[in-house]
Amino acid sequence: MNAKVKNHLVNIFGSQVSNERAINSAKTYPWWIALIMIILGAFLPVIPIMVTQGNSKGSAVVNGSTYGFDQHIATLANRIDTNGKYLFYTENNKLLAKKDGAEYKDTWIDAENSDNIPDAIPIDTYVETYYRNDTAYKRIALEVYYTDRVYSSKVTEYTVYNMLKAFTSQSYIVDTAEPVKYTGQDEYKESSKYTPSFVLLTKDSLFTYIYKTGTTTTGSYTSNGYDWANYKTENLMHDLATVEDMNADPLDANYVAGTLKNWKALYDKCFTNQKIRNFWMMSGLFYGIHLVLVIFMGFMLWLLSRGKNNPNRGLKVYTCFWIAGWICVAPAILAMILGFIFSIAQQVAFIALIGLRTMWLAMRQLNPKY
Repeated sequence: MNAKVKNHLVNIFGSQVSNERAINSAKTYPWWIALIMIILGAFLPVIPIMVTQGNSKGSAVVNGSTYGFDQHIATLANRIDTNGKYLFYTENNKLLAKKDGAEYKDTWIDAENSDNIPDAIPIDTYVETYYRNDTAYKRIALEVYYTDRVYSSKVTEYTVYNMLKAFTSQSYIVDTAEPVKYTGQDEYKESSKYTPSFVLLTKDSLFTYIYKTGTTTTGSYTSNGYDWANYKTENLMHDLATVEDMNADPLDANYVAGTLKNWKALYDKCFTNQKIRNFWMMSGLFYGIHLVLVIFMGFMLWLLSRGKNNPNRGLKVYTCFWIAGWICVAPAILAMILGFIFSIAQQVAFIALIGLRTMWLAMRQLNPKY
């Protein structure tokens, strides 16, 4: 390694810890080297975000505690498949339905007399019976719906958006299957009512809301964006209720685990397009934020050197941008490392570290008392 190359490497790496080297390198090296460092410094902290988004799964909704959802959905999927009344199948990236062999859309009850009951009538409902002090109680544990309506927030129309609002706001009296009827004032405390979990199959999307047993608190749920583009089926419930080499028995823990695996595969495939969108949206968003932040730090260095008696008053604004480029790689590397170790640091580590690095340089090197 000749002396010239060695000197370049010393300046490049040394500028990450030496304020003087960073300033001198920004003044003497070509501008495009600082530009490369800005691009690299903005990109490195994004890598953990890209990895996190790339590894995200739609099945995360059922990876934690399911509050009985696994057993309930295994029962309903098997029952819907066995009854043969409803058939759900994909066509042209849409989920379509048939009822008794004829095209099925959805069924509605009279909204004016519904007493705040969700307008759609469920395809099937799992009513759970349980005992306390030798007394039998019932509650609605899970409901399955289908609609061909679109996702729209128009409040004057029956849409998927409004269905979700109705389902999530509907509650039942604890230890019963009786809906809470509102008379202008909520007569029931939160501890006296609960909201059932539900699966909403739509022509375009898949929604699942899992509530903690006997409460109105959401345990987990899917957001809008789970579509059918990557999932093909001729009989959805049959595919979900079928476990290879096993009889359909919702009371069998192995069968329940097998059906839950089928649902996880469904969630993962339906989440594919949303996963890609999240990947590019989050990566692009934070890459842009980091680029703007480095440029802003260069502008801050220029402002901090404007003091009347500051010997660095002669620094040009573009030189300060290049200084920010020369010092941003070390914070970027540290932010990347922290991002891999602590997921909570992925979005804030670089912002904090580049700020500290800039303030350190400004106070030590651009201070007229230095």
